[in-house]
Amino acid sequence: MAIPTANNMPGILNRLGKMTAIRNAELLEQSLLKTLCPLLGVFDSILCRFESDTVLRVVDHHRSKTVTEFGEQYEDRISESINLGLPAPVDAIVRSVRLLGTVSIQREGEGFLMAYPLHVGPELCGCFVFERERTPSDLEDGIIRGVLEVFSNYYQLLDASRRDRLTGLLNRQALEDNFDKIAMLPMQRDGEAPAGGGKRAAPQSCWVGVIDIDHFKKINDQHGHVIGDEVLLLVSRLMVSALRGGDQIFRYGGEEFVCLMATADFEGARQAMERLRGTVERHVFPRVGQVTISIGFARVDPFSLPGVVIANADRALYHSKEQGRNSAHCYELLVEQGIFKQIESGGLELF
Repeated sequence: MAIPTANNMPGILNRLGKMTAIRNAELLEQSLLKTLCPLLGVFDSILCRFESDTVLRVVDHHRSKTVTEFGEQYEDRISESINLGLPAPVDAIVRSVRLLGTVSIQREGEGFLMAYPLHVGPELCGCFVFERERTPSDLEDGIIRGVLEVFSNYYQLLDASRRDRLTGLLNRQALEDNFDKIAMLPMQRDGEAPAGGGKRAAPQSCWVGVIDIDHFKKINDQHGHVIGDEVLLLVSRLMVSALRGGDQIFRYGGEEFVCLMATADFEGARQAMERLRGTVERHVFPRVGQVTISIGFARVDPFSLPGVVIANADRALYHSKEQGRNSAHCYELLVEQGIFKQIESGGLELF
């Protein structure tokens, strides 16, 4: 391994420059691993992201080397998983960082397993884990901390651009940019494999809910936009409180939200949507009293365009409105009952 020195600092700065040219949060995570691994002379590393108290997202990096007639060639392979379990030593060191918020180093065989905490602002949001024959030198330690700090500060800027300013929820742009990835990953969120890999979670299906605040224009007209904004903020927080770990909700625009959640079947999805609806219905809003929401939801078909799935859920939402509001209806069930005809995917825009 080429130990970092003043002579190769231009190369390190060049890598940081390329990393901060990225405009996608997920690609930025991958770039972090591709930046640090060659500097440390390691081929395997992981980036653990703490999505919630119960959800762990893992970006797994493996760098393979082949020797060709043109010299040494490197290939980076990166995979991502949620709650599928980690090898016992890795799980232990990640738990240590999560509890203490500091660097953790543990002896592993003839080498060392190391984990550095990752902060976004004051919040501990993950850790960088790698294994090596020796512990980092003072210079290497400083470089690791510096690169992680640059990453965290830039990630925070990217994350802010993906969030709605009023509610703090991910915004429509974040949903549009990552719909396929977000919708497929929750398939493994409900079950967590034991530490050590092994058994995987049972396959799950993903469901999209389109949610609209009932009579929101009336709230604005009667109480003003300041109270209207307060209602939007409270509704968003109530819905977040009703979500399970790993489910996500976005502000889609105005008084409309989109929820992505994983569950095994229709009944699980129905109960989850009813939980959202009931949580809002039971809350007493200052100055306004009761506020309700209407929901339409549809199953994510991996062979359908995102726009088709959103359109299906949106049709079910309007059926909820037509049936008196404050209710949740499933698109597939409405098709099965003959209330809707299956719409074709052709001709629909992506969003």
